[in-house]
Amino acid sequence: MKGHQLSACIAILASAWTTHANSHESLYNTAEIHLTAPGTISIHFSVHAPELILAPETDFGAIGDDWLAAKQDGEIEELVTLAREFVSERYGIYSKDRDLVSKLELQFEHPSLIRVPDREGGPRPGCILASLLLENPGGELTFSYKEEGEKRLLLATIRPASFPKTHDLEAGTAVVIPLPEPPEKPFNQAWYLVPLALAFAVVNWMVIRRKTSKLSVNS
Repeated sequence: MKGHQLSACIAILASAWTTHANSHESLYNTAEIHLTAPGTISIHFSVHAPELILAPETDFGAIGDDWLAAKQDGEIEELVTLAREFVSERYGIYSKDRDLVSKLELQFEHPSLIRVPDREGGPRPGCILASLLLENPGGELTFSYKEEGEKRLLLATIRPASFPKTHDLEAGTAVVIPLPEPPEKPFNQAWYLVPLALAFAVVNWMVIRRKTSKLSVNS
């Protein structure tokens, strides 16, 4: 899967949000909703990997940017499993009363790309990116940040030809995101071809039966 990255604007907005010049992923969670393609919605969650396995009292700000680089494939796979649980426990994304996080499969990069991500627009240091791709249902999308989130969330909505709109959410709150109008689906002719085929088959069968009956009588 090609890397869907959290854009650089998240880092800028994160710095603006915090009062500390040395802001760190351990201080907040980040996510993006991309609405740049009318037919699809892509949602990306940044998960700070060290927090998945290290004690809460750890000084996460002191952990180097290459923390993931030293991990073996088995350790990366374990972190991905924990990241999947992290997202499902903290986020709810609802469309027409359906929870899309629980029904759709989160996508992750290959372990080699998680270990050494692309720094040109890749996830922030020490983070694993979880991505969700879904068809645009139209209407609205409710993004819920559950109580389990604990930290604040910086959520950015990306639309074509406009600066990203950000939402600073506390744990236990939600925001409603208007969706673009989905493109019209191409007209599907199959729905009426099937009954036509059945009707033709029935008529053909009746004709054959009638001919057979006449032959029987004549004989």
